[in-house]
Amino acid sequence: MVIEAKPVGVYIHIPFCKNKCIYCDFYSVNNSDEHLLNDYCQAVICEIRAASEQLHNILVTTIFFGGGTPSLLNSRNIKGILDTIKDSFPVLPTAEITVEANPATIDAPKMDQYLEAGVNRFSVGAQSFSDQELSVLGRIHKADDILRIVELFHKKKIKNFNLDLIYGIPGQSIKRWEANLTKAIDCIPAHISAYLLQLGSETVMARMAAQNIIELCDENTEAEMYERTIDLLSGCGFRHYELSNFSRPEFKCQHNLIYWRGENYLGFGAGAVSYIDNRRFINQPDLVDYIKNLTSGKKQAVEELENMTMKEQVSDTIILGLRLCEGININELNQRYSINIEKEYGKAIDNNIQKGLLNYKNGQLFLTRRGYFLSNEVLCHFIA
Repeated sequence: MVIEAKPVGVYIHIPFCKNKCIYCDFYSVNNSDEHLLNDYCQAVICEIRAASEQLHNILVTTIFFGGGTPSLLNSRNIKGILDTIKDSFPVLPTAEITVEANPATIDAPKMDQYLEAGVNRFSVGAQSFSDQELSVLGRIHKADDILRIVELFHKKKIKNFNLDLIYGIPGQSIKRWEANLTKAIDCIPAHISAYLLQLGSETVMARMAAQNIIELCDENTEAEMYERTIDLLSGCGFRHYELSNFSRPEFKCQHNLIYWRGENYLGFGAGAVSYIDNRRFINQPDLVDYIKNLTSGKKQAVEELENMTMKEQVSDTIILGLRLCEGININELNQRYSINIEKEYGKAIDNNIQKGLLNYKNGQLFLTRRGYFLSNEVLCHFIA
């Protein structure tokens, strides 16, 4: 009997920054010491090897270096981690391998070395093409740095790159946001992610807003910015495939699709989250303990976030799936979980259809355009 391998995405968390942005609530530290980065990457390699002894019959389909600032790593560390993954697990020959990059921390030689190591996709934290807005966000790069890295991509014939943008920045006008979008389009990326500035309560920027040091954009302005985003990008050949993500044909982010489709993924590194067989767990976000434990042969401290019941699995699949513009296929979900979705969630579905926030067509349940910006008002009805 042949048991089919389980497809899995791999996420590598690199929690280092030259200067942590004041809006960011991901686990990271202000430290770019090369010796510390080397020690950390050795710990990641130890964790991958240990996991390979416990996990069998999986197929790695995507690898994603996120952060923090993964582009602080030298090519030896990137190659060492990638080689360890390939030595430890079967990896799809066409696997998407992404590195997030800050424009101020990558140059032509490093880019060449990353490509040689196996990287085939870059995600650039552009955020804005306005130096004033970049300063407000606490970014270490300038607009010219973005243009420089984009020029390198085109010179090296790298098509598969993403530009991250943020809208709703304090002081940002709709006109200035449109200018950012236009400049991003002019860069001819394969993918654009446009995220609303949403602040965790513990971030520096959230505290500044609470103290009236800065004034956040109002909701109507944010909604108008989002509408303009859809119109501008859709009109320039980008497909709106997830609430905040737009791609050229054939260039959807395969790694992030794993999250939105509720599929399995392994997270390595301090603060990295994994989701395997309906169990979601996180490595303790403590850099010092992480390095100490893994390099001394001990197990990394892990906190279980969820060990989901069937009802919670269904809820999770619906909430994540509705982030995709194509939505969810009701029949597929019914078969997957032996459930009647329309019976279990009929009232919530009908109410949101009546409000014009959901649509149901040809077996697909999906958010309407009006429902995109108000998605939280819809998704809360499906929480288990």
